[in-house]
Amino acid sequence: MTVAFMTSHHLPEDDRIFYHQAVTLAEAGHTPVIISSKKEMTGQKNDIIFRSFNGESLSLRKKADRFQTLLDETASQQIICQEPFTVLLAARYRRKASCPVRVIFDITEWHPSKKDMGRYSFPARLVFFPIYLLLSLRAGILCNAFIFGEWYKSKPFRRLFPRKKYMYLTYYPDLKYIPVTKPVVTGDILHLSYSGKLSREKGFRRFLRVVKELNKRRPGMVMDIKVIGWFAGNREKQEFEKIISVFPENIRLTSYPYQNFSTYLDLIRDTDIFLDLRDDDFENNRCLPIRIFYYAALGRPVIYTDLKAIRKEVEIEKFGFLVKPDDVSGITDIIIKYLDNKELYLTHCARARTLAEEKYNWENIKSDFLAFLNQTEEV
Repeated sequence: MTVAFMTSHHLPEDDRIFYHQAVTLAEAGHTPVIISSKKEMTGQKNDIIFRSFNGESLSLRKKADRFQTLLDETASQQIICQEPFTVLLAARYRRKASCPVRVIFDITEWHPSKKDMGRYSFPARLVFFPIYLLLSLRAGILCNAFIFGEWYKSKPFRRLFPRKKYMYLTYYPDLKYIPVTKPVVTGDILHLSYSGKLSREKGFRRFLRVVKELNKRRPGMVMDIKVIGWFAGNREKQEFEKIISVFPENIRLTSYPYQNFSTYLDLIRDTDIFLDLRDDDFENNRCLPIRIFYYAALGRPVIYTDLKAIRKEVEIEKFGFLVKPDDVSGITDIIIKYLDNKELYLTHCARARTLAEEKYNWENIKSDFLAFLNQTEEV
């Protein structure tokens, strides 16, 4: 069976699409084809075919035509789409295909989302928000089935389309990519990292404030900090440069641009405690952070903003804490508690890895993914 992945938002070697879904299909004897408009990439890797292109400078019509041409060449029986736009293109392909085709909408993001609307001025958002909403609704009508990355993302679609088949396929990592990493407890140096969009909304400024507060409480303690990501804009970049310009020598900060999945995991492997202090707004509250399961697999404690999605789907109390994101003093207290109480720290490290091995891992859900794709009665 040939299964095409179509995405206009994700890179062809995206961790969910390539490292998990496509690899699993290839190992099961199927032919996965990844079509992304985010990067020029053709050829084959690990029995996975790439037919991707750089569509950033293309008009919407030209991008759609390019997707359509590449999809036509695949002769796919199933198409997994990450966005409403690609669902519409897949449905067009299905109408003219000579054999039955199943279109699956893999929903891991809101559409419309803050990311979608961020490119528009406020007056324009009043126009484009309903357009994106209608496109998302149209995609729900046209697809044959749904894959949901998390519970809150499924609610509107399950209510609007109660008869359509669906499955939950959350963001558990394959542990073959994340071997056991023994925690190093010395007390002489603290390794921290921040990854993702470097913006206020995602908590980057709060992260730096915690670092400053921690330095006040433990002056002279060496902190090795890796910042992996991209700036939301020039203002954020200027703020960052201003803050780090006055950091003392014991705070060693290194910046990295966006990294691919395997390189990213290598970079964060020595992190002692993971922090994510994003806003607790309506959208974030209902979005399950993907990396929380990677951090558990690495066997490290986490400190996260208190989000409804985490409370619902993660046994967070076993290996970390949920906090109010602006409570810099309270967050610093938790880090110091880990530094001073080695038994607590090592217990949370062990529990995190145990949860990953027993529950939060791809091996536990990949057979459900394959079984779902083998259902052909809706085609």
